[in-house]
Amino acid sequence: MIAIEYGSRHNGVASRYSDRDLLLIHNGWKYAKEEKRKFQFLGYDVTVMNEQKAMYLASAGSLFLKHVIDEGKVISGDFDIYEKVNFLWKAKNDYQYEIDSNIDVLELLETLPENKFSLLFVNDLLITSIRNISIRKFASQGIYIFAWEEIFKQLYHHGWINKGEVKVLLCARKLKNAYRLKMYYDIEFSFISTLMNIAKKIIKFHGNLKFCNHKSIILGLPEKFQERSYKQLRAYEVVCSFYQFGSDVRNIANMVANPSYFSNSDVGNDFG
Repeated sequence: MIAIEYGSRHNGVASRYSDRDLLLIHNGWKYAKEEKRKFQFLGYDVTVMNEQKAMYLASAGSLFLKHVIDEGKVISGDFDIYEKVNFLWKAKNDYQYEIDSNIDVLELLETLPENKFSLLFVNDLLITSIRNISIRKFASQGIYIFAWEEIFKQLYHHGWINKGEVKVLLCARKLKNAYRLKMYYDIEFSFISTLMNIAKKIIKFHGNLKFCNHKSIILGLPEKFQERSYKQLRAYEVVCSFYQFGSDVRNIANMVANPSYFSNSDVGNDFG
């Protein structure tokens, strides 16, 4: 087993809202559960996968593992596993399938409860999609960047956004991180509209926000999508926003917050 810390907390560019990200690669689920609980108690956001899956994803060009390899630090465990992953990793020819899959998730923007929690969900989905898709677009050119600020800088450098839009993206990222920590700030619809316009330039999709307050439609949304897929996970989040993340949906909200829920799906979920 190996524990690898990665992301902004490790790289020294964290804000007060940033996660402490950790990857556990194991070859025995019994001990992995114990290690996961230990690191969660220490404040880490823990992703868990077995060694066989890690080796497969490395050979398949997983950008999540590229991120961990390039910017991670082994803090405990068998360093040989890290070296194996590093040795096996090879780039894909392109990442268009993953880009298209991420765009497909944006269908959820067309069935939204009309409240501030829904707008916070939209902010999270859009800024995460902008980052995920940008990472893959750059990776297709042999450029591997993962830090939020560096991605926004590259988008500006390539002429895809202007300086004012960089500020909007930085603000959206802060709101996203606070939302993940269950800090539900008020958010202006005009801000979301601006973010939508920026996303359409970068992501190249043509959807629009549509609001729906029919309880039966909202509750039935997760059933429309593949079981335990990333899209279904985010559909459950729409349900939580309908109930304003109250006590009635506490169990669902906890499930949504756990990345291992969709760890058996490799579509569009590397960097959520």
